[in-house]
Amino acid sequence: MYLSSEEQILFLFMIVLSFAGGYFLKKILLQKQSRKQIESDTERIEKEHNRQKIDQVRLDVIDQAVEAERKKIATELHDYTVQRMVAVRLRLEQILYYPSHEGVTKEVNGLRRELDKIVAALRFLINNITQPRFEQRPFSYLIGELADTLGAMHHVKLLVKTSRPDQEFSMPPHVKQELYYLVHEVTHNFLKNSMGFQLVINLNWSDHLIIRIKDNGQGLQRGRGYGMGMVSMKERADRIQAELLINSQNDGLGVTIKLKNTYL
Repeated sequence: MYLSSEEQILFLFMIVLSFAGGYFLKKILLQKQSRKQIESDTERIEKEHNRQKIDQVRLDVIDQAVEAERKKIATELHDYTVQRMVAVRLRLEQILYYPSHEGVTKEVNGLRRELDKIVAALRFLINNITQPRFEQRPFSYLIGELADTLGAMHHVKLLVKTSRPDQEFSMPPHVKQELYYLVHEVTHNFLKNSMGFQLVINLNWSDHLIIRIKDNGQGLQRGRGYGMGMVSMKERADRIQAELLINSQNDGLGVTIKLKNTYL
Protein backbone atom coordinates (compact mmCIF):
# COMPACT_ATOMS: atom_id res chain seq x y z
CA MET A 1 0.00 0.00 0.00
CA TYR A 2 1.44 3.28 -1.07
CA LEU A 3 1.08 6.42 1.06
CA SER A 4 1.53 9.85 -0.21
CA SER A 5 3.98 12.26 1.37
CA GLU A 6 1.18 14.04 3.17
CA GLU A 7 -0.22 10.74 4.47
CA GLN A 8 3.22 9.61 5.65
CA ILE A 9 3.74 12.87 7.50
CA LEU A 10 0.28 12.56 9.05
CA PHE A 11 0.99 8.93 10.04
CA LEU A 12 4.29 9.88 11.64
CA PHE A 13 2.61 12.75 13.39
CA MET A 14 -0.07 10.42 14.77
CA ILE A 15 2.65 8.01 16.02
CA VAL A 16 4.51 10.85 17.72
CA LEU A 17 1.26 12.16 19.13
CA SER A 18 0.43 8.68 20.44
CA PHE A 19 3.78 8.34 22.16
CA ALA A 20 3.54 11.88 23.52
CA GLY A 21 0.02 11.22 24.76
CA GLY A 22 1.17 8.03 26.47
CA TYR A 23 4.07 9.83 28.06
CA PHE A 24 1.93 12.68 29.32
CA LEU A 25 -0.80 10.29 30.47
CA LYS A 26 1.78 8.31 32.42
CA LYS A 27 3.16 11.53 33.86
CA ILE A 28 -0.33 12.66 34.90
CA LEU A 29 -1.01 9.30 36.52
CA LEU A 30 2.31 9.41 38.36
CA GLN A 31 1.60 12.95 39.54
CA LYS A 32 -1.84 11.86 40.69
CA GLN A 33 -0.35 8.89 42.50
CA SER A 34 2.32 11.16 43.98
CA ARG A 35 -0.36 13.59 45.22
CA LYS A 36 -2.23 10.70 46.83
CA GLN A 37 0.99 9.51 48.48
CA ILE A 38 1.72 13.03 49.71
CA GLU A 39 -1.82 13.37 51.04
CA SER A 40 -1.52 9.96 52.70
CA ASP A 41 1.85 10.85 54.23
CA THR A 42 0.52 14.21 55.36
CA GLU A 43 -2.50 12.56 56.96
CA ARG A 44 -0.25 9.99 58.67
CA ILE A 45 2.09 12.69 59.95
CA GLU A 46 -0.83 14.73 61.26
CA LYS A 47 -2.24 11.66 63.03
CA GLU A 48 1.17 10.90 64.53
CA HIS A 49 1.57 14.51 65.59
CA ASN A 50 -1.89 14.51 67.16
CA ARG A 51 -1.11 11.22 68.93
CA GLN A 52 2.13 12.68 70.29
CA LYS A 53 0.26 15.76 71.48
CA ILE A 54 -2.30 13.55 73.23
CA ASP A 55 0.50 11.46 74.79
CA GLN A 56 2.25 14.63 75.97
CA VAL A 57 -0.97 15.93 77.50
CA ARG A 58 -1.38 12.62 79.32
CA LEU A 59 2.21 12.79 80.57
CA ASP A 60 1.68 16.38 81.72
CA VAL A 61 -1.44 15.34 83.62
CA ILE A 62 0.46 12.46 85.26
CA ASP A 63 3.38 14.76 86.15
CA GLN A 64 0.99 17.28 87.67
CA ALA A 65 -0.71 14.54 89.69
CA VAL A 66 2.65 13.21 90.92
CA GLU A 67 3.84 16.71 91.84
CA ALA A 68 0.57 17.43 93.65
CA GLU A 69 0.94 14.18 95.61
CA ARG A 70 4.57 14.98 96.40
CA LYS A 71 3.60 18.39 97.75
CA LYS A 72 0.84 16.80 99.82
CA ILE A 73 3.25 14.29 101.35
CA ALA A 74 5.84 17.04 101.84
CA THR A 75 3.29 19.17 103.71
CA GLU A 76 2.32 16.25 105.93
CA LEU A 77 5.98 15.51 106.63
CA HIS A 78 6.63 19.13 107.54
CA ASP A 79 3.49 19.68 109.61
CA TYR A 80 3.51 16.34 111.41
CA THR A 81 6.71 14.30 111.27
CA VAL A 82 9.25 17.12 111.43
CA GLN A 83 7.37 18.90 114.21
CA ARG A 84 7.18 15.71 116.26
CA MET A 85 10.90 15.13 115.82
CA VAL A 86 11.64 18.70 116.95
CA ALA A 87 9.48 18.07 120.02
CA VAL A 88 11.41 14.88 120.78
CA ARG A 89 14.68 16.79 120.48
CA LEU A 90 13.44 19.38 122.97
CA ARG A 91 12.43 16.62 125.38
CA LEU A 92 15.91 15.14 125.11
CA GLU A 93 17.39 18.55 125.81
CA GLN A 94 15.30 18.84 128.96
CA ILE A 95 16.87 15.63 130.29
CA LEU A 96 20.19 17.46 130.50
CA TYR A 97 18.75 19.80 133.15
CA TYR A 98 18.59 16.87 135.57
CA PRO A 99 21.65 15.41 137.29
CA SER A 100 22.72 12.42 135.23
CA HIS A 101 25.60 10.08 134.55
CA GLU A 102 28.25 11.30 132.12
CA GLY A 103 27.38 8.45 129.76
CA VAL A 104 23.72 9.49 129.68
CA THR A 105 24.68 13.09 128.85
CA LYS A 106 26.93 11.88 126.02
CA GLU A 107 24.18 9.64 124.65
CA VAL A 108 21.56 12.39 124.79
CA ASN A 109 23.84 14.84 122.99
CA GLY A 110 24.50 12.23 120.32
CA LEU A 111 20.79 11.67 119.83
CA ARG A 112 20.16 15.41 119.60
CA ARG A 113 22.77 15.78 116.87
CA GLU A 114 21.31 12.84 114.97
CA LEU A 115 17.80 14.29 115.20
CA ASP A 116 19.12 17.60 113.87
CA LYS A 117 20.62 15.78 110.87
CA ILE A 118 17.39 13.86 110.25
CA VAL A 119 15.26 17.02 110.39
CA ALA A 120 17.66 18.79 108.02
CA ALA A 121 17.56 15.86 105.58
CA LEU A 122 13.75 15.83 105.70
CA ARG A 123 13.59 19.53 104.89
CA PHE A 124 15.67 18.96 101.74
CA LEU A 125 13.46 15.99 100.87
CA ILE A 126 10.34 18.11 101.34
CA ASN A 127 11.68 20.71 98.91
CA ASN A 128 12.89 18.03 96.47
CA ILE A 129 16.49 19.27 96.70
CA THR A 130 19.68 17.22 96.80
CA GLN A 131 21.39 17.63 100.16
CA PRO A 132 24.57 19.78 100.08
CA ARG A 133 26.70 17.06 101.68
CA PHE A 134 26.28 14.97 98.53
CA GLU A 135 27.76 17.83 96.54
CA GLN A 136 30.60 18.55 98.97
CA ARG A 137 31.77 15.18 100.29
CA PRO A 138 33.37 12.16 98.56
CA PHE A 139 31.28 9.01 98.61
CA SER A 140 33.80 7.07 100.72
CA TYR A 141 33.71 9.77 103.38
CA LEU A 142 29.91 9.67 103.53
CA ILE A 143 29.82 5.88 103.93
CA GLY A 144 32.47 6.02 106.66
CA GLU A 145 30.44 8.69 108.46
CA LEU A 146 27.29 6.57 108.11
CA ALA A 147 29.01 3.52 109.63
CA ASP A 148 30.43 5.53 112.53
CA THR A 149 27.10 7.17 113.35
CA LEU A 150 24.92 4.06 113.17
CA GLY A 151 27.52 1.88 114.86
CA ALA A 152 27.75 4.27 117.81
CA MET A 153 23.97 4.59 118.12
CA HIS A 154 23.26 0.85 118.01
CA HIS A 155 26.44 -0.37 119.71
CA VAL A 156 27.33 -2.76 116.89
CA LYS A 157 30.39 -3.10 114.69
CA LEU A 158 30.05 -1.58 111.20
CA LEU A 159 33.32 -1.89 109.27
CA VAL A 160 34.16 0.00 106.08
CA LYS A 161 37.03 -1.28 103.94
CA THR A 162 38.19 0.54 100.81
CA SER A 163 40.20 -0.94 97.93
CA ARG A 164 42.14 1.39 95.59
CA PRO A 165 40.90 4.63 97.21
CA ASP A 166 43.14 6.61 94.86
CA GLN A 167 40.84 5.56 91.99
CA GLU A 168 37.67 6.94 93.57
CA PHE A 169 35.78 8.78 90.84
CA SER A 170 33.36 11.66 91.20
CA MET A 171 29.67 11.28 90.40
CA PRO A 172 26.71 13.66 90.17
CA PRO A 173 25.23 14.57 93.58
CA HIS A 174 21.87 12.93 92.84
CA VAL A 175 23.63 9.65 91.90
CA LYS A 176 25.72 9.83 95.06
CA GLN A 177 22.57 10.42 97.11
CA GLU A 178 20.73 7.42 95.62
CA LEU A 179 23.79 5.21 96.12
CA TYR A 180 24.20 6.39 99.70
CA TYR A 181 20.60 5.55 100.56
CA LEU A 182 21.02 2.14 98.94
CA VAL A 183 23.82 1.39 101.42
CA HIS A 184 21.81 3.02 104.20
CA GLU A 185 18.82 0.74 103.51
CA VAL A 186 20.96 -2.40 103.67
CA THR A 187 22.56 -1.17 106.89
CA HIS A 188 19.21 -0.29 108.40
CA ASN A 189 17.84 -3.71 107.48
CA PHE A 190 20.82 -5.33 109.21
CA LEU A 191 20.28 -3.32 112.39
CA LYS A 192 16.56 -4.06 112.42
CA ASN A 193 16.35 -7.71 111.36
CA SER A 194 19.69 -9.44 111.08
CA MET A 195 20.27 -10.78 114.60
CA GLY A 196 23.95 -10.49 113.71
CA PHE A 197 26.66 -8.44 115.41
CA GLN A 198 28.87 -7.36 112.52
CA LEU A 199 28.40 -5.74 109.12
CA VAL A 200 31.25 -5.20 106.65
CA ILE A 201 31.02 -2.68 103.79
CA ASN A 202 33.66 -3.09 101.07
CA LEU A 203 34.17 -0.28 98.55
CA ASN A 204 36.19 -1.38 95.51
CA TRP A 205 37.12 1.46 93.14
CA SER A 206 38.19 1.02 89.50
CA ASP A 207 36.34 1.74 86.26
CA HIS A 208 33.38 0.44 88.30
CA LEU A 209 32.46 1.04 91.91
CA ILE A 210 31.64 -2.33 93.45
CA ILE A 211 30.08 -2.20 96.91
CA ARG A 212 29.88 -5.50 98.78
CA ILE A 213 27.93 -5.53 102.02
CA LYS A 214 27.93 -8.67 104.17
CA ASP A 215 26.52 -9.37 107.63
CA ASN A 216 26.79 -12.43 109.85
CA GLY A 217 23.10 -12.65 110.71
CA GLN A 218 20.29 -15.04 109.88
CA GLY A 219 19.88 -14.37 106.15
CA LEU A 220 16.54 -14.26 104.36
CA GLN A 221 15.57 -17.92 104.83
CA ARG A 222 14.81 -17.51 108.51
CA GLY A 223 12.54 -14.51 108.59
CA ARG A 224 14.08 -11.70 106.60
CA GLY A 225 11.84 -11.32 103.57
CA TYR A 226 11.81 -9.14 100.44
CA GLY A 227 9.67 -6.35 101.88
CA MET A 228 9.28 -2.68 100.93
CA GLY A 229 12.92 -2.04 101.74
CA MET A 230 14.05 -4.39 98.98
CA VAL A 231 11.57 -2.82 96.56
CA SER A 232 12.92 0.63 97.39
CA MET A 233 16.49 -0.58 96.86
CA LYS A 234 15.65 -1.99 93.42
CA GLU A 235 13.96 1.28 92.39
CA ARG A 236 16.96 3.34 93.55
CA ALA A 237 19.37 1.07 91.67
CA ASP A 238 17.30 1.35 88.49
CA ARG A 239 17.24 5.16 88.71
CA ILE A 240 21.04 5.36 88.57
CA GLN A 241 21.52 2.33 86.28
CA ALA A 242 23.31 0.35 88.98
CA GLU A 243 23.29 -3.43 89.23
CA LEU A 244 21.90 -4.86 92.47
CA LEU A 245 22.55 -8.46 93.54
CA ILE A 246 21.26 -10.06 96.76
CA ASN A 247 22.68 -13.32 98.08
CA SER A 248 21.26 -14.94 101.20
CA GLN A 249 23.00 -17.80 103.00
CA ASN A 250 22.82 -19.44 106.40
CA ASP A 251 25.73 -17.31 107.61
CA GLY A 252 24.16 -14.00 106.66
CA LEU A 253 23.00 -11.71 103.89
CA GLY A 254 25.21 -10.39 101.13
CA VAL A 255 24.37 -7.43 98.89
CA THR A 256 26.47 -6.31 95.91
CA ILE A 257 25.99 -2.99 94.12
CA LYS A 258 27.85 -2.27 90.88
CA LEU A 259 28.00 1.19 89.34
CA LYS A 260 29.91 1.89 86.13
CA ASN A 261 31.93 5.09 85.91
CA THR A 262 30.23 6.98 83.08
CA TYR A 263 30.83 10.41 84.62
CA LEU A 264 34.14 11.37 82.99
